[in-house]
Amino acid sequence: MVSARRGVARRRSVFEEPKIDRAAGPDRLTTIAEMPVRGAYLPHVLSRLMNLLNLQLLQHLRTKKLTIGQFRVLQFIQQFDGATINEISSDCVIEQSVVSRIVDQLEQRHIATRKKNRSNARYVQVFVTAKGRAVINEMDTLAKKIATNAASDLSAEEHTKLVELLRRVFHKANEGTRIALD
Repeated sequence: MVSARRGVARRRSVFEEPKIDRAAGPDRLTTIAEMPVRGAYLPHVLSRLMNLLNLQLLQHLRTKKLTIGQFRVLQFIQQFDGATINEISSDCVIEQSVVSRIVDQLEQRHIATRKKNRSNARYVQVFVTAKGRAVINEMDTLAKKIATNAASDLSAEEHTKLVELLRRVFHKANEGTRIALD
């Protein structure tokens, strides 16, 4: 919903209290969180959840001038310091060219650095700098709080089962089996 204030249009945050948009209909809610999940189409449900969590995280990332993509790459290279662009791309499910641009941006800000592999100069490895480590540690703590809050209604057993099921779905989807369109 856009509201005018001193002639400037402002988009209301999806996190604000849900309000009914009377112009769109009597029961039209205006926040992502309040919109009903339509059907059981798994990609839609997962996409909505991911987008909602990313929006919450993005509020904090903006204070460090980071994007979601940069954060994901930083999370990976923090855990696997010295990873290659291909490894980052594969794990983060981001195209190699995009990962390469993200690493360029992180290098310009002295958050990450690239080095040629000592035993094989064809491979370039990506490392987190001390500055990058400080940034990712702070943002990772916030990301974990957001995820913990989102799953707070689940028991420990339900949480474990959900993660297990999602991993199985991911691995099956990642097998590369093509579905024929008939």
